[in-house]
Amino acid sequence: MYFNFPLILITLLLILDQIKYQDIYYKSKYLNFAFWTAIIGGILLDIYSIFPPGFFLVCLLCTLFIFRKLVKEISTTAVINIFLIAILANIIYQISFLGLGWLTYFLNLHKIKIVIDKLYLINFLFSVLINSLSIVFGFLIIKIIRKKYII
Repeated sequence: MYFNFPLILITLLLILDQIKYQDIYYKSKYLNFAFWTAIIGGILLDIYSIFPPGFFLVCLLCTLFIFRKLVKEISTTAVINIFLIAILANIIYQISFLGLGWLTYFLNLHKIKIVIDKLYLINFLFSVLINSLSIVFGFLIIKIIRKKYII
């Protein structure tokens, strides 16, 4: 649970969407790709999951749409803004994971109760930190490549 590649990829794509915010073509292209990444990533995570089918798919789609609404007006020129956006995306994902986990438990769709204890909070902090740093490094690599090849 430390490293969540679909979440990282979706966040990077939404950041790229913010960079090309004025151009409608790029905006829809990146958002469409982020949507399909959430669907494919959710399906892949659901294959061997102990949660009900579609659990991770719903979590990633909730993260995508909530994150998209919250980050519309944030500038993506500074690295600290990218880091804060990445932290926000990770926290939204964790909240949707917890909320959906508790909802499916109370609806008796599975018997696994998510307990928030010291271990879970440490896992949560490491997950947010590692995924956020991965998003920032991915953003910097994309920025360097775009500058070098003028894409």
